[in-house]
Amino acid sequence: MYWMSKTRIPMIADRMTRDRFFRIRTNLKLVNDLDVDTAAKQNKFWKVQPLIETVRKACLENPRPQEVSIDEQIIPFWGQVSMRQFIRGKPNPCGLKNFVCTSPGGIPLDFFLYEGKGDSILPTGETEGLDIGGKVVMRLANNLPEGSKLYMDRYFTSIELLGKLYTEKKMQGTGTPKQ
Repeated sequence: MYWMSKTRIPMIADRMTRDRFFRIRTNLKLVNDLDVDTAAKQNKFWKVQPLIETVRKACLENPRPQEVSIDEQIIPFWGQVSMRQFIRGKPNPCGLKNFVCTSPGGIPLDFFLYEGKGDSILPTGETEGLDIGGKVVMRLANNLPEGSKLYMDRYFTSIELLGKLYTEKKMQGTGTPKQ
């Protein structure tokens, strides 16, 4: 998008060609494969985990408002990775699914990338009675202050989740009902 006519960013496009950017991106490594143990490789994002953690750490430093929103977003990506999702009806239907907690102004407070089928999201003991949406909300609520009010859509909303939020986290949740 930096090089397209409508969304051109001169600060970048004037200093580097698109092809050079892709050549650098292809050869860029964030982690030395030999320094990573087998346990860390269980995370499907292990090759970019240092970058993800740096961005997440900055998000966690943002001030926590009383009211927050939890939703999903797709990071556009058409490459061949097992974590890629396809969600019909999204503006960018193909990519990496990111669950995010934001302030009313849209400032990200916390997030995590979904690894796909088999992603436990939370340790097993904490997930009784919750579907995937509920697990996501409980994970993102871990870094919110007690008394927060969470707003979410029907993908995340369930009676079980609202009960757990209130009893375990002392938080209130509002969501659209499932049909």
